Amino acid sequence: MVREHVPDYEAERLIAYRLEDFLGESHVARFIREFVWTLNLEGLGFVAPTARFGRKPFGRAAMLGAWLYGYMVGFRSTRSLERACGNDMGAIWLTGNLQPDHTTLWEFWKAHRVRIKSLMKESALTACRLGLVDLELVAVDGTKLRASASDKRAWSVEELTKWAKALDEQIEAYAKEVTEAGDLGSARLPEELQDRECLRKAIHTAIEEMNVLGVSRLSPTDGDARTMKTPAGMKLSYNVQAAVDSKSGIVVGFEVSQNASDGELLNHMITQVEQTVGLSPSTTVADTGYFSSEQIGVARQNKHAIVVGVRGKEPRKDEPLHSWLFEKKPGEDVLVCPVGGELTYFGSARSHESLVHLSRYRCTQGWACPLAQQCTRSSKGRIVEATPHRDSMLRQWQQQQTPECREILEKRRGAIVERLFGYIKRTLGLRYLEHRGLEAVVAVCGMAMSVANLRTIFKYWKPGALRAAL
Repeated sequence: MVREHVPDYEAERLIAYRLEDFLGESHVARFIREFVWTLNLEGLGFVAPTARFGRKPFGRAAMLGAWLYGYMVGFRSTRSLERACGNDMGAIWLTGNLQPDHTTLWEFWKAHRVRIKSLMKESALTACRLGLVDLELVAVDGTKLRASASDKRAWSVEELTKWAKALDEQIEAYAKEVTEAGDLGSARLPEELQDRECLRKAIHTAIEEMNVLGVSRLSPTDGDARTMKTPAGMKLSYNVQAAVDSKSGIVVGFEVSQNASDGELLNHMITQVEQTVGLSPSTTVADTGYFSSEQIGVARQNKHAIVVGVRGKEPRKDEPLHSWLFEKKPGEDVLVCPVGGELTYFGSARSHESLVHLSRYRCTQGWACPLAQQCTRSSKGRIVEATPHRDSMLRQWQQQQTPECREILEKRRGAIVERLFGYIKRTLGLRYLEHRGLEAVVAVCGMAMSVANLRTIFKYWKPGALRAAL
């Protein structure tokens, strides 16, 4: 007969258990504690807590460890993390069974959320010390995270202008009645219209703010969110950018942008990588969304090797007269078309999208050219606009004709960076943000990026390895 182990809840033990003996050596909570112990918390700005009501405050290392552990195992809210500190053995062990409540956890997060972004840098540097980063190839990409704000309640400039006009008409109508009655001495807005006067001023202030920011819609609950194109349509969102190293999938740079387009962020993300690990990537790859002749030219000036997708913008086989095929004539400010015609410079213009100056070239042959009808519909001849970085853009296109660049763009780029966003959205559940304001969103994304790095480092971790790498 098989004898089973049955717990004896009434048994008395002479030797008390140590808290240190509650977890195995390879438990993730031990890894979190070792990582926190390697940090210079004071240097990072995690100040020592102050006592309240005569009670001892919770230690900053234990609180930070609890938040990191909570994100790694799925306790992201203060309420769920509070329950974990009383039920989950890893959280109990990290906090020394002190069981902080949700208010204490929130106060720590709120006091240090500006500094949480630095944890991503520390996790990336830890990965570098362990040899998990080589910067041979870094992939840059972005994703949109839905803001914690209602799209239906967002203000538009047209709606605000309409409301302001209606309020102006009501106030002017009352002033006209007072003037006609001749009671100017006691002319005073009634209480109802006084409230509407305050509302009118607030509306005009909001309109001015939207004009300064250059946005068409603004949320009254989250003024930092911007309307962006998402798979679900135009929604209030934030644009989360990440740069991921190809060796082990370590995040070496991230940013939260209010710009819906990725086109102006390529060099900014390369700078983020340099600020994080102190070195520039050997090669940076990005998809078509980052295609910008200006960004490509700046990267070339800074001697950064980049591979940016041009598919959808490059000339097709049925476009023999595409503007990219017009070559610059050596020593002259003239473009030569594929059939030998010349386009001379006749002025400049300004791009509406990037506000850069464009050089304009016009064909001198006009309708005398045998291919004029295929080239342009204008009787004045073909006009080609060229950016200051046109040569850099064309070199990038020619570079991508090689099999090596095609493989980087079509196979390696997606495998490097897109799995990070899959982990953040599916495993961590960050499809929709619960915090409002850019500062709070940066803190949440910084914690998510840090946990993504720690998850990768944990696969190679052995007890004491982080301290030994210092």
